Amino acid sequence: MTDKCCEKTEGKNIGLCVCFGGSSTGQMTGFIARELNKKAGAGIMCLSGVAPNLKPVMDKLNAQGAIIAIDGCPVGCVKKTLEMINMTPDRYYDLVTDFGIKKEPKIEFNEQEMNKVVDKIMNDIKE
Repeated sequence: MTDKCCEKTEGKNIGLCVCFGGSSTGQMTGFIARELNKKAGAGIMCLSGVAPNLKPVMDKLNAQGAIIAIDGCPVGCVKKTLEMINMTPDRYYDLVTDFGIKKEPKIEFNEQEMNKVVDKIMNDIKE
């Protein structure tokens, strides 16, 4: 779940890079980001502006004290997008691998599972 890239995030400006894809877990990442925005004041980054290297997006991303990346599945679109710009997130999560959440071809997801992920990330932020 978290490896050598795990710096402390408490007290830092936190930027969230999330999948928000078309599956149940992809959709869940977007709602996790909304909850972390409310609870921790984390900013939600515009991941689609990273690949074309859009200056306002890159400036905002680079201004963050810590980056948390959340992928909906092991395909790892968020992680791979950040790798394109040689950025390693301070914390990285994959909902399928790290939390055992089943990816399904629908936009509905289990809110209890989502809340467990939010709680875990909130605890990690305070670590």
